[in-house]
Amino acid sequence: MREVFLEGEAFFNVRKDNTRPFIVKTSDLRLKVLGTRFNVKSYPAERITETVLVTGKLQIEEINPAADDKNLITLEPNQKRLFTVQQAGSNWIRNQRKRPRP
Repeated sequence: MREVFLEGEAFFNVRKDNTRPFIVKTSDLRLKVLGTRFNVKSYPAERITETVLVTGKLQIEEINPAADDKNLITLEPNQKRLFTVQQAGSNWIRNQRKRPRP
């Protein structure tokens, strides 16, 4: 398995490898890369995590030890997902389309 922990912002260009999945963890999310190019911004002081998918597919799982079920989201190209942390838990914000870069 290929796994990194991110605190800050990074752009990834990951080649698909079914024998060695690529996982990105932030303080609140676990992102399973399915062969893709994407950006993740996760600064603890901002209390928001932003993920923008450029190409491929990306599966996002909320890290919530108190929850029994998993909250899985799959992004398609040119989608952005915002995840906010609030005092009473966390909240998913709907997918927002993002225009591709020229």
